[in-house]
Amino acid sequence: LSSIFAILLGAASAFQPRLAPRHQPLSPLQSSPSGEDVVSELDDDRRANLFQTMLRDFQIENVPLLGCDAREVHTMNAALWTTMSELSETDEAQKVCIILEDIPMDALKAFATDYSNLLTQLRLVDHLPELRRIGVSLLGKGVGPALIIET
Repeated sequence: LSSIFAILLGAASAFQPRLAPRHQPLSPLQSSPSGEDVVSELDDDRRANLFQTMLRDFQIENVPLLGCDAREVHTMNAALWTTMSELSETDEAQKVCIILEDIPMDALKAFATDYSNLLTQLRLVDHLPELRRIGVSLLGKGVGPALIIET
């Protein structure tokens, strides 16, 4: 795991996420004509500031921030499932934030959505009940390239 993950100590204030270019930004209080979430309509600077603030909040809460240098989706999947496995080995509640800068936001959103859909498959969850103990979500509804994994 040490070759895949590096615990980010004090990096939240210096962390500058690379964000994909956005179309014409709207005011954060203005609703999107397409009905999208307000977070997706924030300009890059506001999104980066919000992302950094959320990472700092996790540091204050002593939530581990894990950086993953995965560049391919299959590597991302291996890192996420390995992290979930490690967290599920103990009975205590845990939370980590895994930052995947080089993975497209669509892939992160798809993973979080697919995992939620996986939990609705009762036949599968009956045979793998530990899946119910693990939650996966996007940090700030997709404000930055990170997922939150909780047990």
